[in-house]
Amino acid sequence: GGTESASSRVRSIPVPPGTSWDEITLLVFDVHLQVTVSGLQTERSFEEAGFSDPDQRLQMLKLLAGARGMLDAQRAAAVFKDKTPIKKRMSRLRQILQELIAVDGDPIEHNKKAEVYTCRFQIRVGCGSGFPTPDGASWMHFRFLERKDGRLVVSVTEKRAFRAQAGD
Repeated sequence: GGTESASSRVRSIPVPPGTSWDEITLLVFDVHLQVTVSGLQTERSFEEAGFSDPDQRLQMLKLLAGARGMLDAQRAAAVFKDKTPIKKRMSRLRQILQELIAVDGDPIEHNKKAEVYTCRFQIRVGCGSGFPTPDGASWMHFRFLERKDGRLVVSVTEKRAFRAQAGD
């Protein structure tokens, strides 16, 4: 060797022997990842996980997290400005995930017929950058309003119980 590759910067996460991808949960926050394997949580900054900034693999990971692990290839392609094919982006992301989490098998499956990529692990956006949603809320509880300046106002209804007291 002699030259330090990007993969040598990856601080891999210890995984018990025989662990499969469906036992992994990955939360993507603003500047770090939280990986849960068999109930054990480990955090890695994007840099410790082998990502640089900007990074196509990290963009793909964030997109997958926002889509909760199921991504339409056409939709994904429309998001990116450059010409790097989604197939190549996914291949690079698979490689870094396998270096970070040493589990056998493909972490992201591709259904060629449906043109959909599906994570074999749980993935979602970490709480830090999501919309605060009350327990039991569904899409029926949300209201979206476009302001005159083009920004969206998002509100969600929530049931609250109050204890009434008799006045003096």
